Amino acid sequence: IFVYPVGDWLDGLLQRLRGLGIWGPVLYSVVYMIASTLFVPASLLTLGAGFAFGAIAGAISALAGGLLGAALTFLLGRTLARHIVEKRAAHSTTFAALDRGVADKGFKLVVLVRLTPALPFAPLNYLFGATRVRFRDYVLGSLVGMFPGCLMYTYLGWITQSLAGTARGSLDRTPAEWALLAAGLIAAVIVTVVITRMARGAMREAAAAAEG
Repeated sequence: IFVYPVGDWLDGLLQRLRGLGIWGPVLYSVVYMIASTLFVPASLLTLGAGFAFGAIAGAISALAGGLLGAALTFLLGRTLARHIVEKRAAHSTTFAALDRGVADKGFKLVVLVRLTPALPFAPLNYLFGATRVRFRDYVLGSLVGMFPGCLMYTYLGWITQSLAGTARGSLDRTPAEWALLAAGLIAAVIVTVVITRMARGAMREAAAAAEG
């Protein structure tokens, strides 16, 4: 990410995909899936989906790509990369507590982890692959937990695209429309922050119970 101009590559790709109609979001889901296994930040990819395809199509594309990427990375962490993941997590008390917790409450813990956007997406996918969580619980928990953050980031990407279009003179909105967009963004951020705090508290309680 720091060595190569990933942001420029992503911007160029988005420009091309926007001209492909319905196939643009579909292909972007595939790009999202592959990029997320290579540690490209999920927030950047989700913002890009909203910027290129709008709030609704972008959210669907990002959620599909993120879920596929999470599943693929999980399977890699459980098979080809398992030895590396286990070696790096061997001395982590957090990993040990997480492993004990997901054995009994896999779906709940996956949802709580996904509801915390600050936690790194790709490393957690690999880490979950080395735990005892069932694949079904992992996928369903990821789907539920990723949904709120996905909506917020794609909405933010859509507003950014609207601002860029206004600056170029290719898009004109009334003050009332901008007020509605701003209100929607503020509401999305507030809901995400509240959910994140609740999830963190529940994760601490779950981790304490698992350690006990």
